[in-house]
Amino acid sequence: MTPAAHRWLGTTSRFPSGRTAKLVLFVVILGFVALDTTGGDFDLTRSKDWFDLILPWVPMFAILIGPRVAVVSWFAMFAVILALGAIPVQVSGTALPTMLLVGLCSFVLVWRAAVIFTVGVLAMLGIAVIVNPVELGLSGVITFATLILLAAAAGAGLSLLRARLERTARRVAELREQQARVRAEERTRLAYELHDIVASQVTLIAMQARRAEFVDQDKTGQILENIGDAASQTLQDLRSLVLLLKTETDEDAPDRPEPALAAQGEAADSTGALERDFQGVVAELEQAGFTVESTLDGPADDASASLRQVLGRTLRELGTNILKHADAAGVVELRMAFTSEEVTLSASNQISSATPIFSTGTGLEAMRARCEVFGGRLTASGDAGRWTTSVSFPSARPLALPEAP
Repeated sequence: MTPAAHRWLGTTSRFPSGRTAKLVLFVVILGFVALDTTGGDFDLTRSKDWFDLILPWVPMFAILIGPRVAVVSWFAMFAVILALGAIPVQVSGTALPTMLLVGLCSFVLVWRAAVIFTVGVLAMLGIAVIVNPVELGLSGVITFATLILLAAAAGAGLSLLRARLERTARRVAELREQQARVRAEERTRLAYELHDIVASQVTLIAMQARRAEFVDQDKTGQILENIGDAASQTLQDLRSLVLLLKTETDEDAPDRPEPALAAQGEAADSTGALERDFQGVVAELEQAGFTVESTLDGPADDASASLRQVLGRTLRELGTNILKHADAAGVVELRMAFTSEEVTLSASNQISSATPIFSTGTGLEAMRARCEVFGGRLTASGDAGRWTTSVSFPSARPLALPEAP
């Protein structure tokens, strides 16, 4: 079928599909035919009455082949009735099967074909009145036509509802794929950062091992103990890294960057970067017109280098979300607290009623992925017009190695 023909005749769904569905529909049609025999209008001992009984249902049986075949069959069937003189019992006998067929075709056919078929049915009823105006009567035909329009409207309404549900399902699937992609990208990015940190730890172990050759015997035991602790921690980090990367295939994973030891040294020593990030986010919000109440409790130096990096990224993400979704007339509360057991970062802001200029909706997913990797948790909720986001991580103090003599 050409694209143009498909726009006019193509079906919007396969109906009926599968042997079971066809069998069920066949049994239902037989049930309607059997119901007609109980009305007392047919003498089943005469072949003509059998003809009048079966003829209106032929298009419904034809729909088992396909809706387009059923439409053609209906026009052929009604043409036979017109050729026989549009006898009232034959015309009225088509009422129920025609209603069912119009409703089904309005549901499964594209709207152009459904409209053409409905208009064609009404036109054939008008021709029947012209052929036999005395016996048919205008009022009965108008009632018939009204029922046809109601059936077409019901089928079209169900078709629109199904299309809406399908669009919603596709949108949900797209959002899930997008969230999964964001999680995968964030996990991969964090995995490489962890790898770089582990490489730095291994470098420190090698340096300490070399130092052990030049120190006193008393200090050698302490150095070896620290090397063992560092090696154990590094092995644990490597296992976590392997588990993290197992969800990625070799083909999907991007090229692994070479670790830069000098850069790692800078990252490990940048203990003041997190405080600067915190104050920078506060300054950006104040420059944008927000009133910010900020609190920074505890020394950030107690957190490991990897955790400081994650907190910095999460902090910037929270600031971006506030700029996108918060009401500048309200007060923004930003708090970061360090304790011996937990690191907590939270932000609370008044929710703006305006639509954000741009939002991908993936910020929370990215933060949640970071939390999962580092064993933390994220909570986000809106209450009384305020949105609160809080993330917390277990504290991780850096390994203390003895100073060189």
